[in-house]
Amino acid sequence: MFIQTDKSWRNNLITYKDINLAYSELIAKQSKRLNDLRNASNELIFDYERSLGLERNVWEDLHGNEREYTTFGVIENDKFIEKSIHQIKMDTNFSLSYSIKTVVNDTPLGGDHVLISVSIRIEDNNFIIDVGNGAAQFIISHDGGKGKFGEVSESIKALVISSLTSKHLN
Repeated sequence: MFIQTDKSWRNNLITYKDINLAYSELIAKQSKRLNDLRNASNELIFDYERSLGLERNVWEDLHGNEREYTTFGVIENDKFIEKSIHQIKMDTNFSLSYSIKTVVNDTPLGGDHVLISVSIRIEDNNFIIDVGNGAAQFIISHDGGKGKFGEVSESIKALVISSLTSKHLN
């Protein structure tokens, strides 16, 4: 049984206002984190596309439709769903996970592609980037400057090439 002898204990209680303030701060931090991850992902795809040395950003299919060489998206029910980076949400570990689709056959009847997974998170003011479901991991300084994702781009391209080779055909 609790017997109240002094009403001063009420001054130390957490109020709804405190809870609401903590929630608002959490939402602001999550929003900033998501924005940082999306900006970094845009930089990564820009560096990756530039590193491909494409003459054009698009190719034409059999019907004359222009198609991009690279796109973002997610895998849902074993199917690639193209999404802009701003449609991709953080997971419960505060990471942004997506796939980069790279077209490897740009002939009019082509469109064959390779998907490489990417997951990016922030720890200690560094981007931690996992490529190819753990095939490679990179730690990139948040303040690394322009072109900071060059090594990551090379890793993605190496995984694309790797997925196109088979020891059974040698």
